[in-house]
Amino acid sequence: MKLRALLLTTLFAMALIGLAGTLSWHSQWQQQERSRSEAEQQLLTSLSLMVEPLLVKGAAEQIKANLLSSSFASTLPLKSILVFDAGGQLFAASQGYTANVTWSLSKKMTGRKSLPDGSDLLWSAVLVSPASMVFFEPGAAKAEGEVLGYVALQIAPLQLHASWYHQSAYWLVALLLTAAMLALMARKYKTNQQRMMMDLNRELHLLLQRPAPAVAGDALWAELQNALTELNWTHHSLKGQVAERLALAGPSKEQFDELQAHCTALAAQLSESQQLQQQELAWQRQWQHSLGLLQGVAEAELKSQLEFGQMQLHFLQRQAQPELWSPGNWFQAETLQWRPYLQKASAELVLVEDPALHQTGFELDVPVLTWTCRAIMQLVCTGMQGQSLTWHWYVQNFQDHSLLLQWDFAGRSTALQFLQSDDPQQPLLPAQRLVLQLIKQAGYKVRLSCLEELGCSLVLEIPLHKVWPQPSDVTQTMAYLDAQPARSAILKPALYALAEQVFQVQRPAELLLERKLRLLDLVVIQLPDDGDGEELRQVLLQLDCPVVAFASPHYQARWRSELSCPVLSQPLQIRPVRQLPQQQQHQPRILLVDDNETNLAFVQALLARQSLKLDTATTGQKAVQLAKTNHYQMILLDIQLPDMQGTVVAQQIRQLPHHQHSLILAFTAHALPAERDSFLAAGMDDVVLKPLDIHKIADLLQRCKALAEMA
Repeated sequence: MKLRALLLTTLFAMALIGLAGTLSWHSQWQQQERSRSEAEQQLLTSLSLMVEPLLVKGAAEQIKANLLSSSFASTLPLKSILVFDAGGQLFAASQGYTANVTWSLSKKMTGRKSLPDGSDLLWSAVLVSPASMVFFEPGAAKAEGEVLGYVALQIAPLQLHASWYHQSAYWLVALLLTAAMLALMARKYKTNQQRMMMDLNRELHLLLQRPAPAVAGDALWAELQNALTELNWTHHSLKGQVAERLALAGPSKEQFDELQAHCTALAAQLSESQQLQQQELAWQRQWQHSLGLLQGVAEAELKSQLEFGQMQLHFLQRQAQPELWSPGNWFQAETLQWRPYLQKASAELVLVEDPALHQTGFELDVPVLTWTCRAIMQLVCTGMQGQSLTWHWYVQNFQDHSLLLQWDFAGRSTALQFLQSDDPQQPLLPAQRLVLQLIKQAGYKVRLSCLEELGCSLVLEIPLHKVWPQPSDVTQTMAYLDAQPARSAILKPALYALAEQVFQVQRPAELLLERKLRLLDLVVIQLPDDGDGEELRQVLLQLDCPVVAFASPHYQARWRSELSCPVLSQPLQIRPVRQLPQQQQHQPRILLVDDNETNLAFVQALLARQSLKLDTATTGQKAVQLAKTNHYQMILLDIQLPDMQGTVVAQQIRQLPHHQHSLILAFTAHALPAERDSFLAAGMDDVVLKPLDIHKIADLLQRCKALAEMA
């Protein structure tokens, strides 16, 4: 019965482990499939918005450059990104395009199908929107919502994360060990039973062969009892003698245990001392190799390498200390440390920050992250070919929260080739040794891939100790001015940390066009090294929203002297842009709507010396147009207008998203109780009777300034 119960327990344990593995596989597959689907839809949406104006212009080369940058920046296993025109003909493709990808025009706006090579093809239609209507040639404009073309992704099939296979391997090993242990127990149990049966059979055989005793049963029993009593007395006597001799001969058991523990501690100290001596000898050999490599190096470079060597010794004796990490403050401080490396390589850094960096709280070992990035940046800039270095920062949430850092640059940096070498005896610089040590110590993962024509990509995966949501406010609409389309396409995903809608332009004049089409809450400008400052200055004078510009450190002083907006040093960073609009003090804006020119002139004269901006309109249509492209804290609205009633104008203005909390006042000469109720029902907040006087002006200004401070 015991053997059967043991076997049943084994089978139940194996079934339970198999069931757990199946459920884990199913849950992991669903989670990765859901996360990947979200990432695919986000990429298709961003690509559709990016190629929409370029399809209208027919700029195939520019689309191809944008597709190339998007392919490098995406974490999805993309094989190629394709763009088709409205007729289904291939218009542009990334470098991974192969001829076996076929396309059949479908009426569906989005879809997915499997390809012969095992990959999947996802597509989404690019539709005409109001933003792209301005790019059509006169007479060739298409209707809003009409298909411009299609964006397609050729993507490798979904595969489970490698960590799941590692976990499954642990479960399988546990299953095999359990089965082996139970099998050994069953075998041992069976062997013991067989041995006991053999002993019983042998004793029974001896008893049967033994002749019957000559004495009677009672006499034999008495003789056995006397023998047992004598044996017990002898045992107790010997036990007492042994205890007396032990007490006279040596220490007690407690003293013996204490002596043994002391000897063990001395042996551990001796082993640790030997390890430290061996480590010191190894360090001396490493420094001899490093000093040989550093012969003939410039003094500044030598100082930097010695600093990396000192930090390597520091981190050897340091324990991991996770702490709260603020990406914005960290970027601002570390940019000054990277600048000498970039200047030496004559390289421009494009920093692409994932919006999730500013919407999430992180806990990690900040000094390890800081010195790992400094050392890698120094190595990347050593021997780098080309003048552009793109650094992407992503937050991964697929399984285990981690931070993904990706350096993309042209050419092959010889200082990074040690990451692809398995030779433990190769001579390394202190910066290279520091990178290897910190990666191993902190559990980072690193991979380096190079393509002959495109350059190299270095990816560093950093595990996060703790992650929690940290909501942040963003503006609604912003414009981004950049004369370089490739850089603009790379930076656009990061700009969604500043605004919900991002519109890209390449010329200053296009800013005014965007200003007429929509309300702009923020304008970010990438300043060229040589450009027409007068044209840009005239455009900025016509903008009434916060403007932030970025310039190369060599030309920052020149642009600051020519422009009135803040000019920061490149690279473009999210945190300084989010801080500056909050620091700028904006004047309250008031819209006065009245068809009487005399009343307008009178109110303008009363408010001339006040610190506010006053716009006027004489018709309801003009008032609605001004409200669409401007944000007013207060609107004084006449009821009797030549083209429409003031209540209708109030209803249309109140429907605009940026005027949900604006103060709309009925500006009239009389207001009966029934009329007042109709004004409030139309979306107005109160009534101001004509004419205005000093007390009414003071009350209006106080309410307007309060609203401006709240905004």
